[in-house]
Amino acid sequence: MPMRAAFLLPLALAACAALANPLDPLPEGGGWRVTAIAGAPVPTGAEVTIERPDSRGISGRAGCNRYGGQISATGARLKIGPLMATEMFCVDLMTVEQAFFAALDQVDSARSTATGVELLAGDRVVITATKQVRFP
Repeated sequence: MPMRAAFLLPLALAACAALANPLDPLPEGGGWRVTAIAGAPVPTGAEVTIERPDSRGISGRAGCNRYGGQISATGARLKIGPLMATEMFCVDLMTVEQAFFAALDQVDSARSTATGVELLAGDRVVITATKQVRFP
């Protein structure tokens, strides 16, 4: 019997790991400052953030405008949206904002890093962000 238990224990642990909540890297109440979108650094002066105000919400700044909407998990897949945003026009920041919203639309998973979080589309990192304690 001990041999059987030794065989089943790793399988049970692997099954538990597979059932991890895809929202765990983005905990409720957390906040992150986006540092890269699709591998390109966020330009100086562009404030791009991700915040989790509650269990179903996501919000923040997209460079020029504020945004908010839903975040959910189905199985191992993360879903962001639909999102709403204010409609200010900032000539120098619209390209960053459009790239950020396009990247958010592709996100299907997230993983924690030593300094924050990476949002992924498949196995490709589309957003990199550092953990922030508070936002102004």
